[in-house]
Amino acid sequence: MSSNGLHKGDMTPIYIDLRRIISSPRTLRMTAQALCEIIIAKGLNDILDIPMLMKRKETKSYGARKAIEGVFTPGNTVLLIEDVVTSGESSREIAEALREEGLKVADSVAVLGRQQGAIEGLAKADINFYSALTMDLILDGMISKNEITVERKHEIVEHLKKPFKKA
Repeated sequence: MSSNGLHKGDMTPIYIDLRRIISSPRTLRMTAQALCEIIIAKGLNDILDIPMLMKRKETKSYGARKAIEGVFTPGNTVLLIEDVVTSGESSREIAEALREEGLKVADSVAVLGRQQGAIEGLAKADINFYSALTMDLILDGMISKNEITVERKHEIVEHLKKPFKKA
């Protein structure tokens, strides 16, 4: 095993060069998505002066083995913050993990609601859903800029009504 130098001169047996992710579109997209979610949540956290929690993708197998990172007390109310919500499935999964920790989840907000069942899906989990933008608003904006026609908007809206298919 070779040794590698870190920025400050410390040696480590493994070096992770994150600059290499630019050569892998899939990895870069996943990384950008994760950063976007953190930036949005942290921005709201700072503006509203409220604590921030994060759900781990996977529970740690060492240390405290927490699924939820951050300081909280069971009984606290949590606001779910997302960047884009399609069906609401991942929001429901996060809410379930938060509720298992004794937290209350009643509302979820997103920058973009794709209008593909999130309102209905989250309502089944007793969660109200709100979004700053919707596909309707974006498509109407595109119509006003002559980027799409009204007919094209209707085609897109009809497509969005179809059951969501996972890739």
